[in-house]
Amino acid sequence: MAEMATIVRLKWALMWATMRKSVWQTVNFVLTGLIGLAVVIGIGVFAWKFGPAPHMPKGVDLTDGMRFTMVLLGSFLTLFVIIIQMMLVGGGTSISAKRFVLFGIEDKTLQAGLIAASMAGVPAIVGIVSLVEWSMAYRKLGAGVVVAEVVAAPLAILTICMLGRMVTSLLDTLVRTKHGQTVLYIVMFLIFLAIIEIPAMFGGAIGGSVAVDGSAAIVASGAQISNVMHSMSGVVTVLSFTPLAAAFALPFDVVGGAWGALLIRLLVLVATWALCFAIGLWCLKRERLLTGSEENRAVKVKGIGAFGWMPDSPSGAISARLVTYLRHDPRQFFTLLMPLLFMVIELLGAGGEADFAFSSLILGALFMNLVESNGLAYDGRGFTMQVFAGLRGRDDRLGRVHVYAVFSLAYLAVMALVLMAFTSGWGNESHWMHLFAFFGAAVAFDLVGLGIAESMSCVAIYPVPSIDKPFATPQGRGLAQAVMPLAYFALMLVLVLPLGLVTTLVAFNHWPSWFIGLGGIVNGVVVLILGTWIGGKLLDKRQLRILAALDSMAELQQ
Repeated sequence: MAEMATIVRLKWALMWATMRKSVWQTVNFVLTGLIGLAVVIGIGVFAWKFGPAPHMPKGVDLTDGMRFTMVLLGSFLTLFVIIIQMMLVGGGTSISAKRFVLFGIEDKTLQAGLIAASMAGVPAIVGIVSLVEWSMAYRKLGAGVVVAEVVAAPLAILTICMLGRMVTSLLDTLVRTKHGQTVLYIVMFLIFLAIIEIPAMFGGAIGGSVAVDGSAAIVASGAQISNVMHSMSGVVTVLSFTPLAAAFALPFDVVGGAWGALLIRLLVLVATWALCFAIGLWCLKRERLLTGSEENRAVKVKGIGAFGWMPDSPSGAISARLVTYLRHDPRQFFTLLMPLLFMVIELLGAGGEADFAFSSLILGALFMNLVESNGLAYDGRGFTMQVFAGLRGRDDRLGRVHVYAVFSLAYLAVMALVLMAFTSGWGNESHWMHLFAFFGAAVAFDLVGLGIAESMSCVAIYPVPSIDKPFATPQGRGLAQAVMPLAYFALMLVLVLPLGLVTTLVAFNHWPSWFIGLGGIVNGVVVLILGTWIGGKLLDKRQLRILAALDSMAELQQ
């Protein structure tokens, strides 16, 4: 127990030490605390108001409705946390088993201490307090249900924490190669985005009507909700007996006196904890055997890659280096997948509306060059040799623009053709006109964003995750990673105002829609030229400052 308590204290000691060292970390922690406090207060107020007089739509039983909602929400929450943990493989927590290899702590004690440290974190504490508060929403169902929810709250959070740790440990142990980790990160990123989009894609099918103290907001009829509950009753029942939602279903067993089901769910939870603990122990032992083995693995390199076919010039060398980086850097690959995901989502929700599907071109262009807005941070210390060689800023910016502009324009063109094929518009002249309008608007956002990125990356540089931990947040810089992209999007919206003006003129004067596409292309090209020129000047002026900043940020990735 003493070792476990020490590990928990160490977690908080490391956090306080980091806060004293970094103002950004202090601000980040304060914001996180405020968000957690807002969640606790919000759930507490809602549960208090909802508890005395909860009303369901006509035809929907109170207990069945609440069970249906809690099981689905609990399952979604558990899956969401597991996916987040899978994305953080290799650097998701401040306390990991690798930090204790020299202390000779017994495996069982170490594993228990790591779990206790997870339960002592801010997210777990907020989760437990919120679920305990939620017990107030069950007051009308009886005192036994309230007590059951209070007991089930820490059990639910413990299950989520242990499942997350188990998945993280397994993947960290089994996926050892760079290629395997890259594939895993890409798959997890796509699953994560897909889960986020599920409510938007299917949320309209499930509505509800909730009344608090006599006031009601009708979203769907009781008959519709009852039909949805009936059609999904089997799925909900199965989920309630799995580790994903067993703890969330416990209070409702007390309502109906289903003591057998209550016992089975408790056994499921205990078995889950035992399995997670056993797998964690196996991963600890396996890690010791594998540590260092991958460092001695030979790496075969064929030829000089992109340097062999890029132009033999300073800007060509920059282009070749960037292409090489993009091929092996999963951090930059994720945003390049987002336009494709947007296209799939828009096609699924288009319902035959071509313009709705074509809008995915603009959404994709918004994110196409987001990574490049902090491109020098992704280069890291590789930028050092460039400075020593005395490369002009203009050549650097041109080399990067060549790669991103060609790739993004080709990407958007392929997306446009795919959208045309799936909307059956090959022989429809109006479809082609509308497609060109959306494509031109997408080109405007794409090239304007690239122009902004070439200037912004020379001024506003902020830390990024290391290439080995593409989802981990460098200490003390979570706020910068959230704010700087917002500034990038704000600048983009300002600089595409000429496109907005052309669109307005076309709408009011009934001009052909292809005017929008032409205006967008001109808007994008002009901003790209200006942004590249300004970026080259800034890079020449700030090279030494940038180099010092990159060296400092590299230390944060250790």
